[in-house]
Amino acid sequence: MKIISLIKEKSMVARLVGGVLVLFSAASNAQGWSVPQEIKDLYVYGDMDRVLVSTDGNIEYVSGCSSTGWRLSASNEKGNDRIYSALLAAQLAKKKVRFWYNDSCSSDGHNYFNVIRIDDRNQ
Repeated sequence: MKIISLIKEKSMVARLVGGVLVLFSAASNAQGWSVPQEIKDLYVYGDMDRVLVSTDGNIEYVSGCSSTGWRLSASNEKGNDRIYSALLAAQLAKKKVRFWYNDSCSSDGHNYFNVIRIDDRNQ
């Protein structure tokens, strides 16, 4: 009986440790689509390739990042231009957007994004 009890105990500990490891690995690799958000303000810096977006969001996607601030992280100027144009179109059409975010936060506390999706289901 003691052996069976000991085996069950070790099995439970192994499952618990495995579950905790899965949770930590999922939390440290956070990425995905945000919920649909309304664009409140767009900030474009002319002296650098920086576009900041302020939204009505209220979810902290990455620990320590703003729940309403997003910073464009496109790899080239053309990418920045295309995404900025899409953001302007969404704002003018009063469409909500989703941001593809990753597990990083800018030094000024914004979530980085490099893809947006204009959400057509929010009419």
